[in-house]
Amino acid sequence: MRAEIDRRTIDDLIVKYTLEPSLRDIFVEGEFDRDLLNWVLKQLNCQDVVVFEIDSVEILQPILDSYGYTSGAKQRVLSLGRSLERQFGPDIPYIRCVVDADCDRILGTVLDRPYLILTDYASMEAYLMDEHHLGKILGLVLGCDIDPTVWINRYSPILNEVFLIRSANEMLGLGLPIADVTRCCSFPNDNPEFDNDDFINRCLNASRNNVWARKDELRSAIEKLRPSLKSDFRHQGHGHDFVALLRWSCAGAARKRGLQNDEAVHSAIAGCVDWRVMRGERVFQALSVWATDHDDIGGP
Repeated sequence: MRAEIDRRTIDDLIVKYTLEPSLRDIFVEGEFDRDLLNWVLKQLNCQDVVVFEIDSVEILQPILDSYGYTSGAKQRVLSLGRSLERQFGPDIPYIRCVVDADCDRILGTVLDRPYLILTDYASMEAYLMDEHHLGKILGLVLGCDIDPTVWINRYSPILNEVFLIRSANEMLGLGLPIADVTRCCSFPNDNPEFDNDDFINRCLNASRNNVWARKDELRSAIEKLRPSLKSDFRHQGHGHDFVALLRWSCAGAARKRGLQNDEAVHSAIAGCVDWRVMRGERVFQALSVWATDHDDIGGP
C-alpha cells in the first residue's frame, strides 16, 4: 500500500499523475470522511485506492481566490479538483473529489464535473442516520434504550429547521456563524423542542457584520426554501448538528461512556459503519466501479 503523502503541492500531484497514470486517489474534506471511505472501499476489494484528506495538499490562498472560494475544507477540495482539471481536462481518471452535498442541491449550486462526487445525502455522517446504523449508535456507542425510529421522529424536524437556516444563510451570502443547536433545545413533556427564533438570534449575534436588519429577509428565504425539503431527513442531516443532537439526547449515558464532547461522539460512531449497507449507496457504487476500471489508463 502506498504511504500517505504530506502536504504536496498541486504541481507535485500533476507530476505524480503524469508519471503514474494507473493511480486512483480520492480526496475528501476530513479525517472522518477519509477513514469511512477508506474502510468501506477496502471491504469492496478496492485495494489500490488511497483516500487523502485535503490537509495533505497545500492549497495556497491565491488559488482559492481565483475560484472565489474561502479556506474551508470543502472549498479546498473543490479548488484542487478544478486546478487538476485545468491540466488534465474535466474527465480526470486519476482522482475523485468527494465532498458533502450540504445545501448545494437545495440551492441549485452543484458543480457538475466527472471527478466531483457529492454525498448522496447532506453529509458523510448522514449515511449513519438510517435506522440500522442509528440503532447501533444509540445502543452500542451511547448506551441509550431509544428506538431509532422514535429518535428520528423526534429530532429530524430539528435537523430540518437548522438545515433551512444554513441554506438561507448561504443563499443570501450573510456569512453567519452557525450556533450550537443544542443551546436552543429543551425537553418539556418528554419531547424535544427547538427555539427557532433564539437560534437565529444567536447566529446574528455571533456575526461580526451588522446583519440584524436582514433578519426578516433571512426568514423569508427560509420559507422560500421549505417546500424543497426532502421526505428523507438525511438530505437535511448536517453532520455537526446530528452529532450534537446525539450527545444532547443521551447526555447522561454518553458521560458514563466517557464521551464528554461532540468530537468524542463523532469518532465513536464511525465504528458502527456497516459496509454491507454502504455498498448499496450510489456514491460507493460509483467509486467502486471507478476504482476497479482501468480501461482508461494512459497519459494525459
